[in-house]
Amino acid sequence: MRRRRAALRRVLSLLLAWALVSTCLLPSLALAADVTRGRDDQLRAAVARAATESYAQNAQAYLAAALDGLEELPEGDRGRGNWADHLPSLRAALETAFYDPARITEQETLEEMAQTAQAISAAWTSGNLTDPAALTALTDLLLALRQAAEAALTDARSLMGARDGEVPDEPPDGLDVPPSQWQAARNAVRQAEHAFDQALRQLEKGNAMSGAQHLVNAWRKATEALETLGHPLDPGEVTADRDGDGVADILELDAPLTGEVAELFTEDGTATAIMQLGGREVPIRLVWSKYTP
Repeated sequence: MRRRRAALRRVLSLLLAWALVSTCLLPSLALAADVTRGRDDQLRAAVARAATESYAQNAQAYLAAALDGLEELPEGDRGRGNWADHLPSLRAALETAFYDPARITEQETLEEMAQTAQAISAAWTSGNLTDPAALTALTDLLLALRQAAEAALTDARSLMGARDGEVPDEPPDGLDVPPSQWQAARNAVRQAEHAFDQALRQLEKGNAMSGAQHLVNAWRKATEALETLGHPLDPGEVTADRDGDGVADILELDAPLTGEVAELFTEDGTATAIMQLGGREVPIRLVWSKYTP
């Protein structure tokens, strides 16, 4: 009987101890889980904005803003995680890696931007980064990457005379390249388009690591197409965006087609002209919206 009573007391003591632990510990664990979920949601939202937000400035300005934000983080955040190791070289790249404010000419710079975005994401997930300003910087960094990739792709597609989302089977007038080079460039542009679409999908899901790497791949393949066609990393020779504002120099005209102007247009309703913009002569492609052959 005494043994039974002793055993019963031990069982009751264990139950009491578990009740105390449950009362004190489980709410804390639940709160920690809520905090983690909240931080994850913040990260996903910051990354997703980079896929959907309209450009408010050029890639160079986005990169500068990201670096400013990261360099102003509290010392405690700056000392945790390897993302800070990339800042000096990216700061130098602002002066050396840009052809114009919308275009980056060095693959190493894009790769380092992607690595920095990945490191910020990892540091936030692990708790080594806690200041929300880091997420604003991450969005700016990804927007710089997205615009650089999109500008390279726009240049390649414009040079190749893309219409309605399709690159033609043969080179446009004035672009004299062998069929093998043209096909290689077309394949590179298709791969760039696929990589860019993949990047946007991954960013929309909140995946900074995969999204950033796809953007680098999109830039690389678009640049490969330009190089194949004899325009290596030189958007100045391409009619896409000479003023560097991130918007292609393509104008759609909505007016009657009369007089000598009509003679400038080819059978598909397009023409190339020179426009004075900011004191420079800018080649632009004109599309006549009401053109009928």
